[in-house]
Parts: sequence; C-alpha cells; structure tokens
Amino acid sequence: MRANLRLNLVVLSICMISPLSAQHQPSNSAETEVLHISSLRGVVRENALRALLIRLQSEPAAVRESILYYEGRIRPDLRALVRDSDVGREAADWLSLIGVPDDLRFILQSPPPGISTVLPNRWAYGVACSLFEPSTEEEWEFLRKCAMNGYDDRWVDFGAIETLKLIASPRSRTILEEAQAGNQFHAEAIGRALAYIRSEPAPLQGPGLSEVVTRVGSAIRFGDWEATGRPRKNEAGDKAFVDYRFFTGEDVLTYTAAFHNVHGIWTLRGVRETMQEFASPRIEIPRPLPPMLPPPEVQPPVQR
Repeated sequence: MRANLRLNLVVLSICMISPLSAQHQPSNSAETEVLHISSLRGVVRENALRALLIRLQSEPAAVRESILYYEGRIRPDLRALVRDSDVGREAADWLSLIGVPDDLRFILQSPPPGISTVLPNRWAYGVACSLFEPSTEEEWEFLRKCAMNGYDDRWVDFGAIETLKLIASPRSRTILEEAQAGNQFHAEAIGRALAYIRSEPAPLQGPGLSEVVTRVGSAIRFGDWEATGRPRKNEAGDKAFVDYRFFTGEDVLTYTAAFHNVHGIWTLRGVRETMQEFASPRIEIPRPLPPMLPPPEVQPPVQR
C-alpha cells in the first residue's frame, strides 16, 4: 500500500544531528544566512525568506535546521507567505511542522493557494499531522474530512488517522469509527488506531522530554524501530524536534516529531513522515553451525 503513496510526496528532509543549545552560535554560512534574514525588516526580509524557500530543497541540511532553531524569529514571516503563489505551501509546511496551534488555525482559515493541478491539497497533510488540540467544531470537522479522504489525497487522510489515534479521546474515536466504514483504503490503519485508543494510553506528555520521546516512538512505530535522533531545541529552548527511524521491510522511514514545553510539561504537538528511502531487502546470514565432534571411541567388549 505504501508504494501507492510515494508519488509526489513533498519531503522536508530533516536530518538527524546533534541538539542545539540555548547558547548556540551560527557555525556556518548557511546558518548565518538564516540569522541574517531574521535581522532584516519589512518587505526586504519577506523577499529574502521567499528566495530561501524557493531554493530550499537544494540547500544543505544546516539551512533547514536553522529554520527550526530560529523559528521564533521567522514564524511571523512564514505566516505572511502562506498565501504566496510561489512558496505558500512551503511556508505552510514549515509552520505546521513547528506546530504552534495558532499558526495551524491561521493556515486553516487562510490555506495556501492550490496552484498545482497535482495534489493541490497536500498542504492539509502537515496541518492534519499537527492538529493535536482541536478546540472548535471547524477544527474537528477538518480532521474528520481528512480522515474520510475529503481532500482526495491519500497522504492527508493517513496523517489525520494517525493524529486522531494519538489524540485518543472519545471524539477522535467516534470519528475513526465513522471513517472505518467510509474509508476502506486505510481500513488497516484505522483498525490499529482504534485498538490503540481502546488500550487507554496515557497522554503523550510529561515533565521529562526523554521519557515522552520514548513513549511517542512506541506509539507511532512502523516496522522495526532502528534509531531515535537526539532532540534539537530551538533558540528559546521551549521546543524540541526529534527524528525516529523505522525499517518497514521495503523502506526506511524518518518521522519527525515536535514537542513543546508548556508550563514545564513537554507535550507532543505533531509528528509526520519527513523522509522515505528505498531499501534493499535485508538478508540475515545464518550463524555457522558448531564444528562436528568426532564420535566417541568405542571400546571392544571385555572378554570374561
């Protein structure tokens, strides 16, 4: 089934690197550029950020990491670019990955223009993967529409199903039960989501970041859980981004989760697939057999 979902995946290639500290200083020219953009003002700043987003897919990972680190400085400019005809979807993707609830509501109220005729609603995937605190009927209806494939995009409905699973509330369970009858394409994923909710899991939050990171990895696990990246924190130290690496037998998947520190409690604010790599089948080489021992020496019978 995953093979059918690979087409036109918009990838935010977030690489696993060492965490960034509150005393972090720009260490390379790419990172210095993001810091420079954040120091500009007005239209000049907006145009510089637009130019960066246009060429972002060909930029080194350090630039992308710097956007996460300096998110507090550039999020207002990303919001201003959501309706931009050139980079609106990219701006919405970054805002939804960072996962601030007010930004998600802003995107829902003013989504990026559907310029592309191929998957024009792909912007909804990021929002669906981060809308962990739906507080209005419109937000719940958005998740329901996504889960029922109302956006005609199989990444969008899958993202919403996973979010409704991790929300694990009576309302999210009701929506999933409705989707179970109306979305046969993802029936297996919906079944797993409902089983998770029925297990009455604890909320994905807590005072210790490492403990919450581990519980989230267990909840989203796909295939073999191979690695967990170290948290990369933003400049203020109140957000952390963590990569999980899974091997499914066909692909190696990287999922990136955003955690926010809210009044001393680290809370999951979003998780999505950010990289998919094709993997050759892994063949287990059998262990060599122990050396054959010679048969015991047989003594001739004793004559009496």
